[in-house]
Amino acid sequence: MRKVILAVLLVAIAAMAQEGPIVNQSAGPPIRAWHQLLFYDGSDNLEYICWALSSQNVTTWARTDSSLTSIAVSTNVGTVTTAADHGLTVGSTVVVSGATVDTDLNGTYAVVTVPSSKTFTITTASVTDATYTESTLVTTYVGPRTTQAIWAVQRLFYTSTYLNKRAWAEGTSAANKVCADRATYAYR
Repeated sequence: MRKVILAVLLVAIAAMAQEGPIVNQSAGPPIRAWHQLLFYDGSDNLEYICWALSSQNVTTWARTDSSLTSIAVSTNVGTVTTAADHGLTVGSTVVVSGATVDTDLNGTYAVVTVPSSKTFTITTASVTDATYTESTLVTTYVGPRTTQAIWAVQRLFYTSTYLNKRAWAEGTSAANKVCADRATYAYR
């Protein structure tokens, strides 16, 4: 009986020793979220990785300054047209606000497709088919855009089908490149 009690005590003491002190989870380094865009070559090999901090300034396209041209809705698909290159990618989250003609257009949407550098589509269920151009219409986005010089760009080189080398644009991982220009950089 004493052997059993002693064994239980030893197991309990060993378990307590392994637990260690309570960890203060707020005392560690800040968590920094990174946004990655992956680009593949014709052989389905990963060719470029663009890296940027996920937290970025708010980008706004508005009818008042003509940076937002229109939002055309047809059969639950809204095509957003901007005056300049928007730099968004599939999956980016945008917020539409200021719609007064059909307030169902106001909301948060994921970018579904990017047909051109000045258009992207969103799914607009319950929104009446029309072209929306009211002066109060605004689209906002918080995150990195491919047209901003905030990226670190990495390229992967292959020999036959094997990864041979990884290199940074202009030889550095500093975030001062434009992801959309990834094919124009020298990699070392």
